Amino acid sequence: MCKKTISLISLVLVLALAGNASAELVAQWKLDEGGGTTALDATGNGNDGTLEDDPVVVLGQFGQALQFDGSRVTIPGSDSLTPDLFQGSFTLSGWINPTRTGNTWQQIF
Repeated sequence: MCKKTISLISLVLVLALAGNASAELVAQWKLDEGGGTTALDATGNGNDGTLEDDPVVVLGQFGQALQFDGSRVTIPGSDSLTPDLFQGSFTLSGWINPTRTGNTWQQIF
C-alpha cells in the first residue's frame, strides 16, 4: 500500500511540474494555404499574417509550402504578440530549404 501511495504522489508531482514547464504556443503559421494573401495563424489566436510580393506555392516538407524569393510575410501587432514576449527566452522554429548559397548574408528572420 505504501509503495502505491508513494508512486501516486510521485506521478502527481511530475505531472504538476511538467504542466508548468511549457509555455503556451503564441502563433503558428504553417504557410500551406496554397495561395491567397493571408498566412493563417493555426493557434486560433488571430495572429494572421499578410503575404507580400507574391511568394510561390511549391511542394514542401509536408504538403504545400511557400517559396520566398524577395517576398515576405508581415505579422501585425496583437495582444499576444507584443515586444514583452521577446524579453525572456523564446523559440522560433521553421523548415528552411535554401536553393542557393552566396557570399553575402541572407536575411531569414
